[in-house]
Amino acid sequence: MEEDFNSAYIGENTLAAIEIAENAEKCKHISINRINNEYNKEVQGPKSILSEGSPADIFELEESGSDHNNGNSGGEKHNDDKRESMEENTVKCNMGDWGLPKSILKKYEEMGVKDMFQWQVECLSNQLVLSGKNLIYSAPTSAGKTLVAELLTIKTVIECKKKAIIILPFVSVVVEKTSHFQSLVEGYGIRVEGFMGGHSPIGGFQRTDIAICTIEKANSLINRLMEDGGLGKLGIVVVDELHLLGDSHRGYLLELLLTKLQYMCARDSFTIQIIGMSATLPNLKLLANWLHAELYQTDFRPVPLKEYIKFDKNIYDRDLKLVSRVNLHLPIQGDSDDLALLCVETISEGFSVLIFCPTKNWCEKLAETVAKSFYLIGSSGSPALKADDTVQKFISHLTKSPVTDVLEKLKRSPVGLDPILAKTVSFGVAFHHAGLTMDEREILEASFRSGSLRVLVATSTLSSGVNLPARRVIIRTPLFHGQLLDVLTYRQMIGRAGRMGVNTAGESILVCHEKERGMVERLLTSDLP
Repeated sequence: MEEDFNSAYIGENTLAAIEIAENAEKCKHISINRINNEYNKEVQGPKSILSEGSPADIFELEESGSDHNNGNSGGEKHNDDKRESMEENTVKCNMGDWGLPKSILKKYEEMGVKDMFQWQVECLSNQLVLSGKNLIYSAPTSAGKTLVAELLTIKTVIECKKKAIIILPFVSVVVEKTSHFQSLVEGYGIRVEGFMGGHSPIGGFQRTDIAICTIEKANSLINRLMEDGGLGKLGIVVVDELHLLGDSHRGYLLELLLTKLQYMCARDSFTIQIIGMSATLPNLKLLANWLHAELYQTDFRPVPLKEYIKFDKNIYDRDLKLVSRVNLHLPIQGDSDDLALLCVETISEGFSVLIFCPTKNWCEKLAETVAKSFYLIGSSGSPALKADDTVQKFISHLTKSPVTDVLEKLKRSPVGLDPILAKTVSFGVAFHHAGLTMDEREILEASFRSGSLRVLVATSTLSSGVNLPARRVIIRTPLFHGQLLDVLTYRQMIGRAGRMGVNTAGESILVCHEKERGMVERLLTSDLP
């Protein structure tokens, strides 16, 4: 079986595990329900992956209006309620009222940003903030925090003719945000550059209007401006993920950077507006007082999020109330914690899954395990499995995924195609961690956003900032590096579920064992540090 599985992956010139479609357009897609067609091998897989009495779901939530059942009356009611909530919190504010150039307004419209949420208007309508006073604000993930900072940044660069620095936690987030800003101001003459790792753009900060930086690079830029007497050219500094002030490794650097800015502004009597934002800030008033900032906070989340905890086969809600049970008629071989089955359920509904693991090695092994499970589903000769509605929908959605394009892009990358990715990507699965090159990360992230990849297994570094839409987030274990997951990281992880403009709902599942119940209870009831 292992040899059959390994031979089922894409080789140099052919798809050995799948049927190549008959025309050029279909050649971009895979058909997982006809496995190993070229090798003409018979592979015996499991007879069924479904619970008895449920043709649509691997587990059904007992509460009405479950997110899993979008097609039934409960699902329709949930969507209606969600639309009503959106309408109540969305105001018909003309983006043109903020004084943005027409070209930038057009870009926002192309991105689907036409109306604003009530909280965004309230936050931006503060006259003190518009006059340059510092601002600290907090809103849940997917509430549209970025738009507030973007508008303030663009207005500062255009109207005040000042430079801007945007500080982000990780290289992958800097790359994404740099690309976004470059697209947003394209053609207007504003130069946007990314500063991260060993990369510095030609001309440096001197020829840059908006610098997107990691914490370390931003600190270096501030130091250079202080030495050269050029700090007065800077008009605004935006700090995303402001909660990293409390990080035991990098928080001191961010605190030092902000302290230097405040000191220099007070000493030399010029203004550099500091904007700080985060989805998770427990002591807002303290931080606002320290930065002499206006304070705004909202709990509005446009995409509802449901938290679940899985103990063995039982599914609990956040209050540890039993809501369902994973009842498997016949489990997939090697899928002891039902991760592949949870992925199958989500993919069958047309959505994607993000799985968090503690280590790079674990990410790679789990991605391979999930891909192998998908292989077993497709290669099964069970009539019951083939006739099942959920399985057929799952197969249909994978068939529509142009994984061949993803593999070709990875092959053309400077490091070539990773042997494990060569296997997993064939079945719409990939891993993401710091061991990948920037080119590999960009390809995988773009493929996951587009739906070419349906499952992404990642380390915790992906939990902050990177906009990767996932209907369901699965946290593989509550123990990361031998320690209970800290509540801040946990909140960041589950916040990746249900992205505005992509999903109408989101859900997270923390996978645990019964012996870990006490630790999980502490995690769920802990206050943010």
